[in-house]
Amino acid sequence: MENVKRINKYLIDHYGYSADSKPKFRLVWSENLLETRKGLFSELAVFEEIRQVPKYSFLKDRWILEIYTLAYPQIFGRSITQKADIVVNSDGYEPLRVFQTRKGEYLKPDLEVCKIICDGWSELVTRPEGRRLTQKQASYDDKKKMEAEAAKFFNLLNDDDSTLLNQLHDGEAVVLPGKEFS
Repeated sequence: MENVKRINKYLIDHYGYSADSKPKFRLVWSENLLETRKGLFSELAVFEEIRQVPKYSFLKDRWILEIYTLAYPQIFGRSITQKADIVVNSDGYEPLRVFQTRKGEYLKPDLEVCKIICDGWSELVTRPEGRRLTQKQASYDDKKKMEAEAAKFFNLLNDDDSTLLNQLHDGEAVVLPGKEFS
């Protein structure tokens, strides 16, 4: 618990509060949070109802690093509006990282992991708009890289006297996807 207090203090000291005095980032226990949702809560229900339910019903006994979405309306505005139809009463926080392994096993919260995630987020948000990579630019760059790599292999394998082609044909060489060669 001391570790969690230390992490939350660090998050407040380094990333601060939003305009409405809530920490921009926080570390919370999944079992301690409730929110009021609208939906069908029973197999027998044929009508919508509003209930207070666990916020993270899908996560049991895990630490979660959250971001206060209301501190970034320019980024989360559309999702905040859409969520309002389902979540009647929310704290405004959304998960950034669940402290568990890929297999779903418990991990202790770690200050360094929190720093990396929050620093990355803060840098991305404060980056001048001209330096932000749009989705269109990112996919264009990825396509160009793939085309260049395909052309490189095509040229290598289409050389009449390609040593590599002969080695592949004779079983003296193998292809390792994702590995560079010279």
